Amino acid sequence: MNPTLPVRYYLQAISLRPDFGMPHNQMGTLEMNRNHYLEAVYHYIRCLSCKITFDGTTNNLLGLFEKNSKFIEQLPPENNSADCIIELDKSESIKRLIARFLLLIDIWYFNKKVPKVYNLCHQIYKNLEECLRYPKPTISESGEGPNDSGSVDTDSNNAYLSSDKVFKLIVICLLCIPKLRSTNSPQLSTAVAFTLGVYSLLIQHVANHIRDSILNCPLNGNIKAYKSNGILRDLMSGGKKRSRTKLRRRKVVKLESDEESDVSGSERNDYSSSSDDSFISDTEDVLAISSDEDLDVSKV
Repeated sequence: MNPTLPVRYYLQAISLRPDFGMPHNQMGTLEMNRNHYLEAVYHYIRCLSCKITFDGTTNNLLGLFEKNSKFIEQLPPENNSADCIIELDKSESIKRLIARFLLLIDIWYFNKKVPKVYNLCHQIYKNLEECLRYPKPTISESGEGPNDSGSVDTDSNNAYLSSDKVFKLIVICLLCIPKLRSTNSPQLSTAVAFTLGVYSLLIQHVANHIRDSILNCPLNGNIKAYKSNGILRDLMSGGKKRSRTKLRRRKVVKLESDEESDVSGSERNDYSSSSDDSFISDTEDVLAISSDEDLDVSKV
């Protein structure tokens, strides 16, 4: 049986009845081994946030957090002040980021008292800042063919922090805030500050990405391509022809005599004075016959 078929059915059930948490619980069970429990924790917390929750979801979530805690205990301690620092692999860095993040969610969601929670928040923030710098791999680097169902940006590539992973990290943080607010937890301010810090980091990352894409735009290459096709050459030659015709017309205008210009100027003045007189009074009859003197002037 295709494993994606149940996922499609449960996603349709979520769209049909978003208030029911059971489809999210089943999705968490199916996605338990993806992205180091991130997918499962996301769906379990979504299930517990629904109006009609599922009974066994809390135990499932506690079991995942316990497995994640055992994984963190096995990690070697990091000493950044050492002379020789071992650089981690990209996939290993993302795995540790998710593990530390799930530990923080375990502390917040079940309101556990941990003395060094601020240090954990700072460490997660720095790890996230580093993982966001990882470039998006190409098809050859990801090992996926062009006919594969998943794209390069899917979660199958563990060496890249995809947009889907970032989205689920943010949603989990947002769902922890009302849980802490309902119990009047003192950790509410820490959760809000951490979430805002992650938002600020994402906005800065997007702004830098847009700036780099604009500055690195290959404008010269496009101009060369247009020149090779002859498009730019035709446009430039057409523009020169138009400018020459305009210059010729200007020369013809300059050849007019001074007398014609004086006559035209006097005619404009007469027209302006007559137009001004027409607006002096509203009761004046516009269709009235002019006097003989006016007729003589017009004949001249």
